[in-house]
Amino acid sequence: IIQAMSGVMSLVGEAEGPPLRVGFPLIDMAAANAAVQAVLLALYGRLSGHGGANIDISLMAAALAMMSGSFTRFSASGKQAPRQGNQNTNLAPAGAFKTSDGRYLSIAVLRDEHWVKFCAALDLGILAKDPRFVTNALRVENRAALDAIIVPMFSAQPAAHWLERLRTADILCGPINEFADIAADGAFGEELPLVDSMALNVPQAVALPIRFNGRFAETIRRAPAKGEHTKQILAEFGFSSDEVERFFDEGVVFSSRNTD
Repeated sequence: IIQAMSGVMSLVGEAEGPPLRVGFPLIDMAAANAAVQAVLLALYGRLSGHGGANIDISLMAAALAMMSGSFTRFSASGKQAPRQGNQNTNLAPAGAFKTSDGRYLSIAVLRDEHWVKFCAALDLGILAKDPRFVTNALRVENRAALDAIIVPMFSAQPAAHWLERLRTADILCGPINEFADIAADGAFGEELPLVDSMALNVPQAVALPIRFNGRFAETIRRAPAKGEHTKQILAEFGFSSDEVERFFDEGVVFSSRNTD
């Protein structure tokens, strides 16, 4: 709902299509990250002699902060940024292109000198001098005509063919991976912050994406089950065994397992 109300969904989707939601809880994660930053700043402030701080973070504010560029442009111009799908309104060619094996490649030609290399990689040297496409501004203006030429070409060969050609030509590109592709790709190797979850049926979990002294953090213990430590926590707060048992009998608290 916050994706809708904050305007995030207004930016996602095809230009002529409906607004779309981002496929994972982006705003929740952004707010959590902002909370961590706020706590660290407050702690530093306290250590620096400025006292503590009352921290207040909303999902709406976190969402808007992620869209600061788009919202600032709206504030300056009064114009809503259009949805652009997989395209880039400022670059051409730039987008997701389907290959003959059904995979998609994300490709972006950043500069005019890259355009010449891009054309060479596609064996379209003559296209590099086409007056409709010689500058990025012209390519953006004539995007439909350009796509009509290159989209069929990409669909005629598999992804591996085009990746090799484009990377050799120093063109920014990459496959649009699914999770299985990432897990199977040895090239990612040490870049994935995966740890033993110590939980049944979950062999690996994603840890903090931060290396400390060259290493990702490791799992010390598994995540607790719901209410697993209810008795211990109540005891730490000074409640007697009889009081704790009464809490359970009256349904005040819950424990997932009988722990003494």
